[in-house]
Parts: sequence; structure tokens; C-alpha cells
Amino acid sequence: MLRFPPFGYLDHARVLEGACSVYGDDQEDAIRAAIIMFPRFISYDHARVVAQACDAYTGHAREEIVGAILRYPRFCSYDHERVMRDAVELYGKENLARVKAKILRQPQRLSRVSVSCKKPMPL
Repeated sequence: MLRFPPFGYLDHARVLEGACSVYGDDQEDAIRAAIIMFPRFISYDHARVVAQACDAYTGHAREEIVGAILRYPRFCSYDHERVMRDAVELYGKENLARVKAKILRQPQRLSRVSVSCKKPMPL
């Protein structure tokens, strides 16, 4: 709560219900864990986040994208369109499918070895 003060003022039941409507009722425990790991997670428009990520990671199932977001909640804060532009610039269009798959398998790697920082991550 100290890292994200608005956390204490929210109607958590409503927030959880809204997130479950986007990620699925069967994901309630994962959503709770995501909120605890990354309190800002509660402030995002999750429908928009998932829609933008689905647009950026075309060719991958929505469930795979949702799984990446719930495993690494900070992933919802990324500008996925920019990440894909940078990935094309760094790896080329011919490797884009492999880059997308790698990002969705290990979204936390994007923050450490980032295409956004122009440092190639191993494919």
C-alpha cells in the first residue's frame, strides 16, 4: 500500500470483479497474486490492456497473452506496439514470430534485456 497509496481507497471487490470479467473467473487467484506483486495492476483498464496486447502479438492465443500478463503483471504496463516496432528494427521481420513467442513465454526478460533498450535477447 505504501508503494501505491491509491490501493487503500479502492473498492477491491469491484476491482477484482472487473478484472475477472476480462481475464476469466477461473483466474481469480492469479489476479489476486498479480495485485499483490504489482499493486498498480489494479489501476489499469484491463480490457484495453488485453486488446492492445492481442493486437501486438497477433498469431498468439488470447489465453497465452493473458497468461503472460498474470505471470508478470508489469507486462500490462508496456507499450506493446512500441515493443513490436523496436523488435522489428532490432531482429528483423523474419524473426518476429520467434521474438513474440519468446516475449510471451518470458515477459520478465523484456524488462532486463529489452528490445526497447536495443540490447538483443537470445532467441
